[in-house]
Amino acid sequence: MEACGQKLPNEIWIRVLQNLNTDDDLSFLWITCRQVCTAFKDATESMFRERLLPKLRLNFLLGEKTLPQLGERFADDRQGDFYLPERDDRRFSAVPLSCEFEFNHLSEDKKTVFLSVDEELSDELKPVTRKRMREFAAETHLEIPHHTIQIRRDVNDGPIPGLSFDYETFEVCCDWEALFSAFYGEEFLYHKLLGQAVGKRETWLEELKAKVDRKEMDAQQVILKALNGFAEDNTIARKMARRARVKRQMQMFDGTEWDFVRDGDEEEEERILKNVQQLRQFSSFEEWSDDEDDEDDEDDEDDEDDEDSEDSEVSEEGSQEWETEDEENDEADE
Repeated sequence: MEACGQKLPNEIWIRVLQNLNTDDDLSFLWITCRQVCTAFKDATESMFRERLLPKLRLNFLLGEKTLPQLGERFADDRQGDFYLPERDDRRFSAVPLSCEFEFNHLSEDKKTVFLSVDEELSDELKPVTRKRMREFAAETHLEIPHHTIQIRRDVNDGPIPGLSFDYETFEVCCDWEALFSAFYGEEFLYHKLLGQAVGKRETWLEELKAKVDRKEMDAQQVILKALNGFAEDNTIARKMARRARVKRQMQMFDGTEWDFVRDGDEEEEERILKNVQQLRQFSSFEEWSDDEDDEDDEDDEDDEDDEDSEDSEVSEEGSQEWETEDEENDEADE
């Protein structure tokens, strides 16, 4: 990676890049702008480390837990399984067991992020949670992961590089830069595929508009068709981006040439995609905007001139490798 010809303090680059401040811009910032030069890399990583890393959440899906009847007790081995007396009229239910971790702190070299349980875990649940976490760590789940990753409003179920557990303190750590690269690499491909799909619908939309002008269709019908078409494109783009990621993971893990048509599970994929989409909808209602609005106001005052001159330099170099690799993966998946 080469240094930029013009020497400016990283603080200036940070303020320039912060103008790309929408959720849809984040993958472009990390995958493309970060690759332009050393100053852009340092500025982008600093911004993501300060603004987005504290909003990282890892949620591990640990199966189900059988709840005891009122007044019943734990088994003597304290392994988390409830004792249920043998009687015909007993009733109990299984509920999902999960463990969510939130940002806690960075290592001294700022390369490893440590996350802790988001709320105090009850003593009753600690044994079974510890047991399930050990089982999780001993298994490999690439196509059907047992976790989700949330960074502010974006959610997926991609890899967590360098993941390590501390079972006594209920703390996890990982390589946050590698995690962000995998996470935003999939987001970058998703936005690219969605843009291509929307572009292909331009003629179709013009035909619908012409039908409205000729009074062959009602305007509300056209709007509904357009919304349904966009929703379909969105679903397909998410699906294909995820398949490309799984294909890459399989190749990196053991050299397997994974092919969804041959090796994939369509029913499980559909279930996972729906679950992740629900989490995205929930996260869209979270309040993340207050600090961003303040930063945006400050940016508007100071770096309008910088935006015009510098943003044009941010475009092509870093994205080319990603596009080539993702296009090959996507074509193979299709």
